[in-house]
Amino acid sequence: ATIAETMPGLATPEEAIEILKPDWAGIGVLAQAYSKAEFDAEANQLWERYLDAGKRYLQSSLTDQDYESAMLSLRTAYLARNERDQSIRLLSHGLKRLPQSVPLRKALGGDLLDARRSAEAADHLVWCAARLPDDTSLQQAAARAVKERLKSESLSADRRPVPSRGDVIR
Repeated sequence: ATIAETMPGLATPEEAIEILKPDWAGIGVLAQAYSKAEFDAEANQLWERYLDAGKRYLQSSLTDQDYESAMLSLRTAYLARNERDQSIRLLSHGLKRLPQSVPLRKALGGDLLDARRSAEAADHLVWCAARLPDDTSLQQAAARAVKERLKSESLSADRRPVPSRGDVIR
């Protein structure tokens, strides 16, 4: 067991932070340990600290690679807190800086698909699938998103009023 894994049940999050003095990534490791041990309230406190520290970290001078990695780490925290909409906003913001980032687009596409926003998901997943043709899970996710988008568009078209014989179509 790691030191972080021994903390739940022995120390509050504040005590664990005081004892271990973790950096930003270390707070995430602690949050995962508390979550794994089913100390959900404590894990949530740690995820909150992790998110706050991560947002400050993003504002520092980061290389594109470090920025991308930080964005994906923050996404993990949002998803751990069941905040998919926050993850989607975060990744959308990240793509403004790194529009060619396959990992950010792939994560965003997956989150959008999980949120039943297939039209938006399809755009990102198809873009990624074109760049990673050997990634079978990505290819399947892109196909699913396109299929759901087409099904949704078909349902929308079915709801449009059908003109009767006397109507003039313009």
